[in-house]
Amino acid sequence: MQLCIMRHGDALAGTPDSQRVLSESGLRECRLAGEQLLQWITGHYHSEPRVPIIICASPYQRAQQSAFLLGDVLAQAGWSVEHRTCAGCVPNANPNLLVEQWCREEWQGLRILVSHMPLVSYLCALWVEGNTHSPIPLQTSEWKVLDADVWASGCATVLHHYYG
Repeated sequence: MQLCIMRHGDALAGTPDSQRVLSESGLRECRLAGEQLLQWITGHYHSEPRVPIIICASPYQRAQQSAFLLGDVLAQAGWSVEHRTCAGCVPNANPNLLVEQWCREEWQGLRILVSHMPLVSYLCALWVEGNTHSPIPLQTSEWKVLDADVWASGCATVLHHYYG
């Protein structure tokens, strides 16, 4: 099973934080990240029927915009994309709670999480290293595809990585 963790695109400054929107640069970054993810998905799943793709995003505006840009690139290429809002995926959420929740869920296909620093760095560290002592930072629009047979702390490996 694969999970792609992506940090939202570059955003404009402003308040409240939850309403900040993507900058022009952030819009371009997300489209490019989507095109790169599409290439990886097409190559990785080339011999399989079109797997379902679920994109879970923070409720914050910049993450929602990033998720929809990513999903649009994938959908235009013929992939089945479902969007969900993950209320618990805000910047300072407890990564342990999110890992516990996702470890209880089963899914087929590819799940993509679009969220924020520092949460994405802690999630990558928890799933790969088994702890948050050495967070794995992600730049804006950067993504990592993790692979695991079982979604538990310390059980994943980084299968692919993109940073524009």
